[in-house]
Amino acid sequence: MTNGANIKTTDYLDGFQYNQQLLEFFPHSEGYVKATTLSLGNNPNYAFNYVYNYTDHLGNVRLSYAKDPQTGNLKILDESHYYPFGLKHQEYQASSFTTNPIQGIIIAPVANNPFKYKYNGKEFQDELNLNLYDYGARNYDPAIGRWMNIDPLAEQSRRWSPFTYALNNPVYFIDPDGMEGTDWVQKNNLIYWDKNITSPEQAETQGLTYISDGTDNYTYPSVNGTEVTLGENGNWTESSTEVEGGLLSAIWNHPLTRLITGDKISLNYGVSGGSLFGASISGGLDIILRGPDAGVYFDPGNTGSLDAVFGAEIDGSFTFGKSYFTGDVSQMTLDSTIGSSMHVEGVVAEGVGVKGSISICEAGNINSINNRWISINIGPVAGGGLAGKLGVEWSNTRVGVGFDGKVRVANALEEK
Repeated sequence: MTNGANIKTTDYLDGFQYNQQLLEFFPHSEGYVKATTLSLGNNPNYAFNYVYNYTDHLGNVRLSYAKDPQTGNLKILDESHYYPFGLKHQEYQASSFTTNPIQGIIIAPVANNPFKYKYNGKEFQDELNLNLYDYGARNYDPAIGRWMNIDPLAEQSRRWSPFTYALNNPVYFIDPDGMEGTDWVQKNNLIYWDKNITSPEQAETQGLTYISDGTDNYTYPSVNGTEVTLGENGNWTESSTEVEGGLLSAIWNHPLTRLITGDKISLNYGVSGGSLFGASISGGLDIILRGPDAGVYFDPGNTGSLDAVFGAEIDGSFTFGKSYFTGDVSQMTLDSTIGSSMHVEGVVAEGVGVKGSISICEAGNINSINNRWISINIGPVAGGGLAGKLGVEWSNTRVGVGFDGKVRVANALEEK
């Protein structure tokens, strides 16, 4: 680099960086090792100090710190905050160490720090006040959020401008090297294209999670509450439909909201009778309020129970029920509403009366002790009796339509 009369030559060797043939630093897994020259000559003598970087989910170096040799405490060397497209905030001031070879402190002031890997972990090049980031294939200007060079493979991604950075979504995506990607991969919570990955095996060897080659229309909920669909050649679409994780969904699925509304509302009818031992048969309407199968479903009347009866009763009833699911909303399927359950029931009637019950359902074919439906039912009853009941109930079938318009059927007698 030439700047007036000053010439600076920087050499890169597998992470080791030299200035004027003198070692400046080399990386370690959590930052870098600062090298300070103590003596010159054919075989320079160096002192080394460890510096640690704190990075965010996009690989941005947000904080650099080291041990303060005078106090023995950690001290911040550099603090960086960025606008979404990489322009650095200017109001933050960095601390620094001074060079003190006598005490073995060889960390130069931050203002002259040669370690310039910042946004996305890329090298910031401020020579000649260009202020660009070097991504390998291209140079990036964070002030305008655009590449300074045209994409050499622009014709393969015609949807995007050849100067567009990270598909215009730098909060979620990064561009590892400025080139075209071939497969979608994930590292931590970040999904991006990687031109070197062409199979799940390659991704695994590099510590990445293979997502898609873009041909299967892979979708996922974004942090903005929208649904992103990944396509081929770096193309992707983003819907405005609220999905799980969106603001409205987060409020609707909040534990307090679930406590108030319940997860399922039921209107049931049935007849029952017995003394010492009893039986019942019932049907009704279920409205599942949450989960992938949320909708309105009908029980055609094939729910039955066998009970131990303390007292005697014979009646017909119409009850209103509210049910709570103990598991995750994503497991709240139509299949989870059928199966066997234990219930406790009370009846007080002489002509007209009231019936109430509490039941715990095993949640159909979901194999988890944490996924249970707890239901509370109460309503009027016509008949006669004063009884308490403890029994087992079987619910076999539900059929109806989800709020998404799809017809669904659940049958406990079918082989799963």
